[in-house]
Amino acid sequence: MKVTAVKDKLLANNKKIHWVPEHIQEGRFGKWLEGARDWNISRNRFWGCPIPVWQCSCGEQKCIGSLKELREASVGGNNFFVVRHGEAGQNKARTLNSNPKTVFHLTEEGKKQVQEAAKKLKGKKIDMIFCSHFPRAQETAQIISDAIGVKVTVDDRLREHDLGKFDGKELDSYLRSFADVEDRYYSKAHGGESFEELEKRVIEYINYLNRKYAGKNIVVVTHGDVVRAIARYFDRLSIEDTFKFKPGLAGVYEYKAGTLPIRDGQLDLHKPYIDEIELTCKKCGKAMKRITEVLDCWFESGSMPYAQLHYPFENKKEFEDNFPANFIAEGLDQTRGWFYTLHVLSTILFNKPAFKNVIVNGILLAANGEKLSKRKKNYPDPNELFEKFGVDSTRFFLYTSTAPMAEDVRFSEKHVEEIVKKFTLTLWNTYSFFVTYANIDGWKPQNDVSIDKRQAWTPANKLDKWILSELHVLVKEVTDSMDEYQLTKATRPLINFVDILSNWYVRRSRRRFWKSENDGDKNEAYRTLHTVLVTLSKLLAPFMPSVTETIFKNLTRQESVHMQEWPAADLSFIEKNLNKEIRTVRTIVSLALRIRGKKNIKVRQPLSKLILVLPAGIKKTMIESYRDVILEEINAKELAFEKDGRLATPVLTVDARKIGPRFGADTQTIIVASKQGDYAIQHDGTVKIPAKGTPAYTLQIDEVSIGYKGKEGFDVESELGMIVALDTVVTPELQDEGNVRDIVRSLQELRKKAGYDISDRIYVYVKASPELQRAVTKFAEFIAKETLAIEIQEGGNFEWDQEETIEVEGKQVEVGVRK
Repeated sequence: MKVTAVKDKLLANNKKIHWVPEHIQEGRFGKWLEGARDWNISRNRFWGCPIPVWQCSCGEQKCIGSLKELREASVGGNNFFVVRHGEAGQNKARTLNSNPKTVFHLTEEGKKQVQEAAKKLKGKKIDMIFCSHFPRAQETAQIISDAIGVKVTVDDRLREHDLGKFDGKELDSYLRSFADVEDRYYSKAHGGESFEELEKRVIEYINYLNRKYAGKNIVVVTHGDVVRAIARYFDRLSIEDTFKFKPGLAGVYEYKAGTLPIRDGQLDLHKPYIDEIELTCKKCGKAMKRITEVLDCWFESGSMPYAQLHYPFENKKEFEDNFPANFIAEGLDQTRGWFYTLHVLSTILFNKPAFKNVIVNGILLAANGEKLSKRKKNYPDPNELFEKFGVDSTRFFLYTSTAPMAEDVRFSEKHVEEIVKKFTLTLWNTYSFFVTYANIDGWKPQNDVSIDKRQAWTPANKLDKWILSELHVLVKEVTDSMDEYQLTKATRPLINFVDILSNWYVRRSRRRFWKSENDGDKNEAYRTLHTVLVTLSKLLAPFMPSVTETIFKNLTRQESVHMQEWPAADLSFIEKNLNKEIRTVRTIVSLALRIRGKKNIKVRQPLSKLILVLPAGIKKTMIESYRDVILEEINAKELAFEKDGRLATPVLTVDARKIGPRFGADTQTIIVASKQGDYAIQHDGTVKIPAKGTPAYTLQIDEVSIGYKGKEGFDVESELGMIVALDTVVTPELQDEGNVRDIVRSLQELRKKAGYDISDRIYVYVKASPELQRAVTKFAEFIAKETLAIEIQEGGNFEWDQEETIEVEGKQVEVGVRK
């Protein structure tokens, strides 16, 4: 193939394709097109698709483009004249007859029709006549026999289509019984013979005649559906076109069977069978043989869009309506393989690309960066991986990795395990939380709550407003990324959303679900979480089809999440200021918990004070409005505000790689000055560093990072100008409360072990040292509230459902629970 002749067209069509990642278009693929060479598509091997070119010893060549053309050009075979019987009694009555014992004869009109058909057959040098054993077919064959003087042979393989329970019924009732033409072709629900089975029977008979005789003119007298089956075989009709074909009464249809490659009664176009077919050379009259080569398999791969629909012989409209393809995806190596062959053939045939959008995947490597190897077995067994972590989590890891960005990925099952722990289980536990409490309260959605329309209710609770706002931000973000075929960009926000849904919304809303009264606030919490989970399952469905199907079907009782409309974002739900507020609060909490982690102070241990230094743009009044939330989250008693100079010293880190191109030899001077503290942070976030004899160096926000080092007596963490400090001194009073929280945690574990329902009221037993016992008495109300305890007992002769001895601050404490 002279690819070089169409190089300019190849390059022009490449510009019409949306490549992901974009750089492949002008880079790897574009460069390959620039250097395109002519393509030798023939291969000298046995296996493969035979090239359909026949050659004569005189040098004449012929390329065959269809089976019909091969039949007509091949040496040998027979000519078939297929005749449908004339009008019979059941035709006139529009009833069906597939039982030969129920006899219908030709009508007078039918006899006239057959006599006209016989005239068409005169002069055709008919050698033999075969007919069905049904009387109407035999009568038709006999009239033809009398007219042309050829003997009739009856064969029941040409019998009528067995219509089962529809025998004797009206034709229209039979046709109405099928859903579509595919159903009519494959179905045998009527208890008789499917059209597919009829076709197999008839074609085997035609091939039998073709093998037994050669060069004969053969009349076959049969029935309407049998004529259809023969027409489908010779003319390669689609199923739809087969049933559009209406064989006329006493209609005559001529077919040149020729010789086709047959193996075990079936058409086989491969070697060696195709090589047995000879053509006659029109130039010299000698036999033409097929050339020995087969096609390059990549030529076949590039032909896929046409071959799969048998275009142009059938499905012409379906092909033209769906070409070019909207989307394909394959590995980076296919820029010189499938992507290339599709593009070349499509450009040559249609002067257009074969696809509009393409995602180029990177290559999976072993954990150590080596290529995956069956010999080395340097990869986890996929079946074991799926059994252990699930197919959905494996799939989701690949989406969130850089693989859809044409980057190689070092694959380890640890990556999938991390997705399971941090995402899949978090999602499932959130769903499980909702189902558990909704079942306890008997809550059901009043209607199909969809985010595609503004709900008839507007949540009053700020948490509900916030999570719905974040949900619509998510819908927009995922949709926009999907529209651009950016799969990694589409999936990563889902991880963050599930995290804030579980670890902020649900955790902050738990008491709303726990309370006994079914008030408006509790109902709104259910409606909000239900809406979020249903919408989230739709967004996740393309990436985690199995998990989302389970969640969606259980929450909605609808057929399938994969049959739903894609969610549409409603911008009126999005409250940017509220989202920013909660994000700031969560940042404060995260920084404070980071300090606890570094000091090895568990969250159950109360602390006295949290101190904040706020950056420009964050108002103290806003933080004050979330005071109770912040203090509860970090388990501190007091919130205070300070200026940064009292708490910490700023530490400036300069990114040498970023400033190097701008400042050249001065880069080192800037770095030294920054380490010595010789700089000034400006209100706009830029940094000024003095310079000798020249204006000060100005560093942009993205060229530096500013951290803070706590002054003596303060443990600090910072982010984006926010400084958080904790007073980590634990007083005896705070220690007592922390110890009680440890006891509560143990009692909660015993509740789980005992298998209590979440709403069960219980008795608890706590026996400790005098100091701890005083703390238990002091915080008895807190213990009872957290554990749903009717009474806290220090002793008594009771049988406890679950009990154990734990250690709190080095001292043993006996705890137990019973109903």
